[in-house]
Amino acid sequence: TLAIQNAVASLGSLTAIHKPVLYFPPGTYKMNGDFTIPNYCSIWGDGMWNTIILQTGSTSHGLNIPSSGGEQIGADIRDISFLGPGQTSGATGYGIYINNVPHCVFTNVRFATFGSHGMYITNTWDVYFQNCIFGNNGGDGIHALTNINASSWVNTGITGNTLNGVYFNGGAASIFQTCDVETNGQHGIYFVTSYACG
Repeated sequence: TLAIQNAVASLGSLTAIHKPVLYFPPGTYKMNGDFTIPNYCSIWGDGMWNTIILQTGSTSHGLNIPSSGGEQIGADIRDISFLGPGQTSGATGYGIYINNVPHCVFTNVRFATFGSHGMYITNTWDVYFQNCIFGNNGGDGIHALTNINASSWVNTGITGNTLNGVYFNGGAASIFQTCDVETNGQHGIYFVTSYACG
């Protein structure tokens, strides 16, 4: 945990112009506490099956992207897995927590085996997920709540979660395209008070 925190701190002051990449070579990296990245930070691994961030904390999130106040972030997360302490562990951390952080891209990223939701996303727009996996989590695969707008999930697997594959309550113009949503405990995709979504 400390080594990862020090690596993030070493990036210095990040801006829309100065957006470094934090690269994780193949291996398993244990965390016991939220993995929080600053605005404008990008995280690259060496393949979702090769680079693994293993969260052992029962209340900690695999990846935490703090509120930007609505600024453009442009985080680029790719080729990495975030795994939790177990689907039935009773842990309350999410695979990823996003609140008010627009303009992020996730490619080939896996969020699995967390005790709660694979992703909790709220008050966020223009985020894009491609070839990602939200699987075998203790809550919803994707829990989207309030003002999730103009966002996309493409070629993404959302399977084996204890509750819904996707719970989407409050948003517009967001799509799930060629996604595999099956073998979840309740609904595959459950839309509530959402508009022009599908």
